Amino acid sequence: MTIHDLVWKGRLIINMNGSVDLPPDRQEIEGPSDTDARRKFIDLFNDAMPQGVLFGLIKEKIRSGEIHTRERNDVVLFDAEHEGTHWLITGNSNASFGYFYAEARIVAPSEDQ
Repeated sequence: MTIHDLVWKGRLIINMNGSVDLPPDRQEIEGPSDTDARRKFIDLFNDAMPQGVLFGLIKEKIRSGEIHTRERNDVVLFDAEHEGTHWLITGNSNASFGYFYAEARIVAPSEDQ
């Protein structure tokens, strides 16, 4: 079990005016339950993608029309390395009229090439 087996998932509340919110009870970590690995994963995620930065990326995609609350569209928010760890953060509103379902994972080195 490694931190590569873990995925952060969040159900953000959005609107087409660019408002973005993430209630604490709308996020979770999926994968094996190893406490140390989860703690490390959360620390790395919070460092790589502070909540304000994540909200800013989503707001940009709303303004550009790439995210729309009434259309299903897979969107890449972040696909880059941060301090030696490659992160992939994606999402989709699933035409939900107000939610944006995001996922973040660390790309394993073998997947990265």
